Amino acid sequence: LFNIGKVHKEIGSFKLAQEYFVSSMSALKYIRGKCHPDVATLSYDIGHEQMIIGQTDIAMISFMESLTIRRRLFGEYSEQVTESYISIAMIHDAKGEYDDALNIYIKILHNMRCAGK
Repeated sequence: LFNIGKVHKEIGSFKLAQEYFVSSMSALKYIRGKCHPDVATLSYDIGHEQMIIGQTDIAMISFMESLTIRRRLFGEYSEQVTESYISIAMIHDAKGEYDDALNIYIKILHNMRCAGK
């Protein structure tokens, strides 16, 4: 379902793409549960696709969901959490919310130091 959504995004059918993204998430949550690594990854991937087509507000929701699950599963200092933070910061940056983006980038650096990287 996710890949069908990506194809619809590529041909410009953004509303239909979004419907497939939502359906793919619903199916995966039903199969795996709401707090599963695959759900976090799919949420992240959907956010990325939404960001590409300029749906930054919806993408932010997807990235935040991914961040929440990844924090719970992998811990604050994991690479997966860092990946989610970077995407969230990029959205703030793209929207001209520079203070928010800067604060998140600083948090990422702090987390990387705490993780010994």
